[in-house]
Amino acid sequence: MTIFPTEPTTSNVASKYEELENLYASVGKVVFEGLANYEKNQQASPSSLYGTLMMLKAACVNNQSYIDRLITPFMRVLQRMTKEHLSNHTATKNNPMACELLILSLDLVKNRVVVMGAEIRKTFIGTILVGLIEKSTDIRIMKAIAKMLEDWMKNKNPIALNQAPSLREKSILLVKMMQNVEKRFSDNIEVSKLTPSMDKRLSEHRELNAQFLEVVNFIYR
Repeated sequence: MTIFPTEPTTSNVASKYEELENLYASVGKVVFEGLANYEKNQQASPSSLYGTLMMLKAACVNNQSYIDRLITPFMRVLQRMTKEHLSNHTATKNNPMACELLILSLDLVKNRVVVMGAEIRKTFIGTILVGLIEKSTDIRIMKAIAKMLEDWMKNKNPIALNQAPSLREKSILLVKMMQNVEKRFSDNIEVSKLTPSMDKRLSEHRELNAQFLEVVNFIYR
């Protein structure tokens, strides 16, 4: 897919190379059906999306816009993954793959805000990201969102200016981070009371706080 990229969403063919047409059409079908099956099966766990998301990641590595053709069903799946993550912390904690897949999913759409319709965009910023910032107890999720915000604020390549959220949307997320990072991931723990597990947690909390403060510092500068 790197050497022979897929065709744009508006194209009638999956590839301009005839011998790859069936392969790329099959890739698209597997991803679409994987998302659809997860949506239909209310008992399915996020881990069941592993193959689907890995294939989608491979397709998006050199063509970020590949996901545009699936943006509506993908965002419904992402919203359900978020809801399950927030409603069942214990299960998520015991299933690290679910957390990794949620982070991967956020990563796949972070630069595609520009193609989202008004409602999907509102869901992504106001429901998914704000919900995770306010309620997720997983430090990896918070660090992933902090990194996403940093990329948006610094407009790092390959993000084009019009692909990032608006200033208002970024402001909403920054305020939510400000209200929740220090409150729920405090790095003020008495050293004398530290146990080995607390020491690891404190280190992670410090990393998150430093990461967020770096963004704040960047904004002020």
